[in-house]
Amino acid sequence: RAEHQSRAVRWWIAMRPGQRKALTDSADDRQIQLGEMVKAKIRAKVEHPFRVIKQQFGYLKTRYRGLK
Repeated sequence: RAEHQSRAVRWWIAMRPGQRKALTDSADDRQIQLGEMVKAKIRAKVEHPFRVIKQQFGYLKTRYRGLK
């Protein structure tokens, strides 16, 4: 639909670890750090239910010991 194309999408993508380490103690960088903490808190709350559902359906990591 044409009306959906005019909306601006705002993605909440986490910053890479190297970029976070490069932040300084300036006021702008402190605001960025707070934003990253908010994203991490949201991610932690959202990822847990997915893990529980995946466990119930048997999506586990497989360990192949001794095949070497």
